Amino acid sequence: MRRNPSRGPAAKSMRTFVGSLEEGELLERGEEIALALSVAELMRSERARARATAKLGRPPMIAEWADEMNMDVDKLIQTIQLGTKAKNELVASNMRLVHSVVHSYSARVRYSLSTQDLSQEGALGLMRATEGFDVKRGLKFSTYATWWIRAAVLRAIENQSRAIRVPAQILEQYRLIRKTYRALVSQGVAGFGGQEAEELGGEGESGTT
Repeated sequence: MRRNPSRGPAAKSMRTFVGSLEEGELLERGEEIALALSVAELMRSERARARATAKLGRPPMIAEWADEMNMDVDKLIQTIQLGTKAKNELVASNMRLVHSVVHSYSARVRYSLSTQDLSQEGALGLMRATEGFDVKRGLKFSTYATWWIRAAVLRAIENQSRAIRVPAQILEQYRLIRKTYRALVSQGVAGFGGQEAEELGGEGESGTT
């Protein structure tokens, strides 16, 4: 029997984290952009860390990581701290989007995942959105994030459909999202690749669209 990933210590920890984000205040456009830029720097530092790890064959020391970023250690530490804080704030201020998306499906579908479980999945989608958002493309963060939240929620529903019956129209919405994602990737528009592409039916996935 397939184990439900929404149960266990890790899931409990995630639910606690999601619950702690519900009081975030709405952001002004300027605040949203400033936070997104800080998160972009955080993600740049993560990519640099991955490059350094590949070169060294081991996780880099902080000084080696800073060298890969062409900055001093203090600046790297500041980048990580500010970026992490910005990511948490951007997620917290947009949890309303998660609740809205989850409500739109929980009101129409009966399935084994609870509203809390789907909120957890939606929050993960929201976090992915913060990591891939590019202010230079001119999109509002809420527009970009809603796409990722909906994809995460529908993916969770589709996974459950292997064990229970889920209305065909809900599954079709998820297939449409996967198809759209593949089109965006092929045009160089989508913010993710690799693991996320596989999860949403990107390259190498042969599912029905």
